[in-house]
Amino acid sequence: AEISFSSSKGSDVSAIVIPVTQKSGLAGYKLPFEETFLDGSLGTFEVNDIDVANAKDNTVWAYADKYGAKATSGQKCVAESDLVSPVLDLADVTSAYLTFDHVSRFAGDVNEELTLWVSKDKGETWEQLLIPVYSPGNDWNYVNSGKISLKAYAGELIQLAFKYKSTNNDYSTWEIKNLSVVEGEVEGTSIAELALTAVSGSNDYSVTLTDAVVSYVNGNNAFIQDATGGILLYKSGHGLTVGTKINGKVTGKITVFGGFAELTELNTSEATVTDDGSVEPKVI
Repeated sequence: AEISFSSSKGSDVSAIVIPVTQKSGLAGYKLPFEETFLDGSLGTFEVNDIDVANAKDNTVWAYADKYGAKATSGQKCVAESDLVSPVLDLADVTSAYLTFDHVSRFAGDVNEELTLWVSKDKGETWEQLLIPVYSPGNDWNYVNSGKISLKAYAGELIQLAFKYKSTNNDYSTWEIKNLSVVEGEVEGTSIAELALTAVSGSNDYSVTLTDAVVSYVNGNNAFIQDATGGILLYKSGHGLTVGTKINGKVTGKITVFGGFAELTELNTSEATVTDDGSVEPKVI
């Protein structure tokens, strides 16, 4: 902005224009940011009910003592509600990641019903972040989500949202606590770690792979796997064939499609690529 000042006395006049630059992020929480959900409330998070008319007591999210932030519709019905973070300031960081502890039971499909989203325009639009680790769904033991990269949002003001959904066939209970957002990289040395960097809006990635093998090709689709997991590349003219082995640094673009990580670009110029690959399954 520019602010103009002027003063006069008789015929004497002076004027000056002063430019004002406000650093972005002054309205957001600086890192590290923590919310335990164990201090008697939902803390700095707010509930955004989207459809709770059929939920028991017309509510989904609530503070639940030692269980943290708890979401449940209480009965089989169509319901949807978000637990939304305050604005987080990533203006001064080059990379950051999110972790939290959680447990869920009775969901039909956690990838559809219990999801995580991020917005960089105060909630006007949202992009999905993949949660790498869910609890098995048969006990109440908390698991750590794993490091979820926010590198694609470095330099931005962001908000996070935990989205709960139930259906006419299933309703789950989802409990979350010990959330933390800190500065730092999610180092990529495997396909499993590569998948953690996926966002629905697409972003750049860089990962060093070891014995990653193309195990399936069909037109624009190529499935690449290593000992930690697999990922789909969807790109016209990718040039890969079954048996191609990749070792070394690869770059490109990654997104979320259908609830799963998907590559839309793959650059192997810094890697060693051979055509005699095989991959041995690893029990994890």
